[in-house]
Amino acid sequence: MAKVKVDKVGWRVDVNISTSSAHHLLTPSVLMNLELSDGSSQLLDLDVRSFSQLRCKVAELLAQLNFVQEKMQAKTLPQMRKIDS
Repeated sequence: MAKVKVDKVGWRVDVNISTSSAHHLLTPSVLMNLELSDGSSQLLDLDVRSFSQLRCKVAELLAQLNFVQEKMQAKTLPQMRKIDS
């Protein structure tokens, strides 16, 4: 089974300026459209709090990936030096 990847991300911020209930007045939301490698797309409609949580989780994952990549490079570099000697 092939892994589905995100090919393209589009986003915008919407602000509701008039609704039937006043408590939703001027409420921003983030709309993200993810175009996937299988030809499908996913639309995410996130409130500011949910978007902030998503952003933080993505930042944490990127930091972890960078850490793993650095560890792998640190292990590979000494082995490559032995081969070159």
